[in-house]
Amino acid sequence: VKQYEKLFSMDGVKLTLPREALETVAELALERNTGARGLRSIIEKLLLDYMYDMPSEQQAGVLTITEKAVTGEEKADFQLLNAPEGKRGKLPGAKAKKSQ
Repeated sequence: VKQYEKLFSMDGVKLTLPREALETVAELALERNTGARGLRSIIEKLLLDYMYDMPSEQQAGVLTITEKAVTGEEKADFQLLNAPEGKRGKLPGAKAKKSQ
């Protein structure tokens, strides 16, 4: 996670993964019986669209990966810094997965 936090910080974005989201990633890896490499794979797949969208956004903000974002039920939450109070949005290119 620290590696991805650093990558996002280069684009002015603070990446946050609450404990619940990390636990969901761990549960997915356990279900798939994949171990540490599985953890990395799940996180990488989860963040891939956001990694490509962030440089084009050109706006500093906070990207929060929620538990529902990990399961694909919704997109991650992106809050712009120095934006009007409560201004939040979903990144345009990042898609939520369909529920299974």
